[in-house]
Amino acid sequence: MGNSKSFIQNKYKGDRAEIDIKYILTLSGYEVRKFGIEQNDQKIIEMIKLNRECESNRRLLHSPDLVVIDPENNEAKFVEVKIKSNITYFNEEKTKIWFNRGAIEDYSKLWGEVIIVIIIGGSPWILCVNTKEIDQRKHLVRVEEDNEGKSIEKWKFKGIYKEISDVFPKENKELVRKLYEDKHMGKSESG
Repeated sequence: MGNSKSFIQNKYKGDRAEIDIKYILTLSGYEVRKFGIEQNDQKIIEMIKLNRECESNRRLLHSPDLVVIDPENNEAKFVEVKIKSNITYFNEEKTKIWFNRGAIEDYSKLWGEVIIVIIIGGSPWILCVNTKEIDQRKHLVRVEEDNEGKSIEKWKFKGIYKEISDVFPKENKELVRKLYEDKHMGKSESG
């Protein structure tokens, strides 16, 4: 399972998305550090996954990807990066975003405030949702099974989506535009 082609492709996309956000925020003047469980030994991760009932294990498995610190006030924010490149057109009224069952609730319960940074395949490219603003009764659309029989939740965060520059005011909009629009228009870094 851990070495299947789809797992490796998804892992690559997730790692790339994390690198992109780290790059954007670092160049915008923030201190960014990796924080997630992925930074640990694979053997530890596999052992922890065997007991998801233990709150400490769930906390480790759902630890946010990054810690972002504003050096002007030393305020830290936990950031979880998700890539949803299949969303090529964003409409706040209609766009639904899926997450593994219980993930949103676990981020809120186990970490309090987490900024979920969602990279999509079209403009505005990067959206942010603060877990403190999520109301399950209002934003959870439905629970269903995906193609592999895994339980997922579809969310519509109408009214609480923010652009990355709203959450991280130093963020350089031109950097985001160049990184994503050029990438999707087939332009290379050099051209």
